[in-house]
Parts: sequence; C-alpha cells; structure tokens
Amino acid sequence: MKIRNENVVSNLAALLLLIFAFTVVYFLFQFSMCFPSASAIPRLSRYPVVRVCVYGSSTENGNSTVSARIALLDSDNTEFAVIERSWNGYTLSMEFLCTSFSGKTVCFPFRIYGTDSALSDYASMKRGTKLYPYYIEDGSCLLFGTSNSPKIRKSFYRLARYAFITRFQGVSDFSRKQNLNFSDLRTGETYTIYTGFDGSLFIAHD
Repeated sequence: MKIRNENVVSNLAALLLLIFAFTVVYFLFQFSMCFPSASAIPRLSRYPVVRVCVYGSSTENGNSTVSARIALLDSDNTEFAVIERSWNGYTLSMEFLCTSFSGKTVCFPFRIYGTDSALSDYASMKRGTKLYPYYIEDGSCLLFGTSNSPKIRKSFYRLARYAFITRFQGVSDFSRKQNLNFSDLRTGETYTIYTGFDGSLFIAHD
C-alpha cells in the first residue's frame, strides 16, 4: 500500500511538472511573438476604441445601480458591438490592459465595472463585464477596421492575447493596467475614448 501511494504521488508530481513546463513554454512562445507583431503594425498616434453614454444612476432598497451604453469601435470609427445595461455601483470605470513591445504600447479595453465606496476595487472589477469576447474573433482583433490587412489584425490579436495572459501579473516593462473613471461624464451625453501607440488614453466629448 505504501509503495502504491508513493507511485501515485510520484505520478502526480510528474504531471504537475509537465503542466508547469508546458505553461512556461506556451508563455515564452506568446511573449516572443509579440516583438514581430508590434513591429508589423503601423504607428498610430490616435484612434477611437470605445464610445460611452452614461444614462444615470439610481438607488433602490439601499442598492445603487448605474446604467450606460458602451459601444466598441474599430479604428475606422465604426461601432461593431454595443452593451446597454446597468451595473451595481454609483459610477462606472473601465479597465484597460496594455502591452509594450518594439517601441509601441497598445491598450485593449478589458472590463467595464461599477464602483462605490462600499466595494473594494477587486470586488468591483471581479463582477464587471468583460469586453474582449466582443472584439476577439477567429484569431483576429476587431478593434482595427477593414482598412487594415488581415495580417495586421492578426498581429493585434497576438498582442491582445499576451495582454490577457499577463493580466494577473504586476506592472512590468511589457504589460500594465490603466483605469478610466466615468464619474465626471455628463449624464445623457456621448463621449469617445481614444488611445495611441504611446499608451495614452483620453476621453473626448462628441
């Protein structure tokens, strides 16, 4: 019985080691692909990524909600996905994941979430709405319009995939997070979030 248990432990350890090795190899491969991918994309100083219209907030039975229309845009300024709903909280924030390779920093909208003083940032972000399923499709990144070639959209997809893989890490030379809060936006008015390959993010009134 003792020998049998030792064999089980040994096999389990070998399996875990194999999974760890595979994970490391996969991560290094994704990391290495980011350098040529970033080099292949054109340098853009400004392009739209998200359009926002906050409808307002309300409180019922002690629970606050804020509703908004969130539209994802491609680099040709065309809306291709719209999320219209309410989130728990007094205000809305959006989290971006950014990758930096070959002198270019690309920011991807990752999550929209409600915030209030009673919730930690972690709890608020955990229950937010993930945005990447709306713009990652068939190995392509829809944030970059049809004016870009399939090869370029594939390069953006590889950079986005690396950003998602590293979202649990801290800040590094190659990845970081940025958050925009919408508390200063006027209710019922439309704003557009722009970014550029310098990693900047800013909100402009339409």
